[in-house]
Amino acid sequence: MTDRNNKSTQNRIASKPPRQPGTLGEMLTAVLLSLMYAEQNGTSAAYQWDAARDEAARRWRRNK
Repeated sequence: MTDRNNKSTQNRIASKPPRQPGTLGEMLTAVLLSLMYAEQNGTSAAYQWDAARDEAARRWRRNK
């Protein structure tokens, strides 16, 4: 049984956390948007992360 369990766990692919960018492109888009929004609004990129993440997801879904 141990051998079978090891094989099944080796093939699992980690899923992305909920509401987080999944692909490298989505992640980079979210980071760049958060920096851009922060500069435009005079706030921090961390403060703008939620808006940037949502916009990046929307853009990637639209282009698929």
